[in-house]
Amino acid sequence: MSSTAWLILTIVGAVGSAACLYGFYGDRKRGYPALKTLDGQFELPDMRRSYSPEELFDCFEKVGPEGQKLLCRLWRLDSVFALFLALVLAVVSHNLAAFRWLRWAMYGLAALRSLLDLLENALLWKVCAAYPARRRTGAAKAASRCTTAKWAAAVVWVAGMFGALLVRAYVLGK
Repeated sequence: MSSTAWLILTIVGAVGSAACLYGFYGDRKRGYPALKTLDGQFELPDMRRSYSPEELFDCFEKVGPEGQKLLCRLWRLDSVFALFLALVLAVVSHNLAAFRWLRWAMYGLAALRSLLDLLENALLWKVCAAYPARRRTGAAKAASRCTTAKWAAAVVWVAGMFGALLVRAYVLGK
């Protein structure tokens, strides 16, 4: 791809990610701050390493029906964010990884992380939309596993990024 195409991907990924982050944290009426007003101890489940179905159901209970609607909105927004973040991670991978195999491994990890995030959001939305009429314990467990795998893929991607930076530093130092 041309350098212009990579520049466009950079801009789209950065602006899209920033807009989504504003929707999460800057929107006081429909974002994370609104959930914090409903439950002062609130933590987004998908920002934790893992959680049990009971912890998830307890979260829904504490924020109530209004908070559940907000959570479903945030998980839809997070799905859009996952796509923009994949662009950002791809651009960083392209710019840092000097070895082709490492670059492709980092592309794969970025895609895997985003796919797991999309699946996690779909499962969380499904569990949340059914609650309290149904407790979808199996889907809640699957969502938690996706959350754990998403964070593992992100950690391995970051390790690849630091490895690529060390290789670049070595090459520049020669």
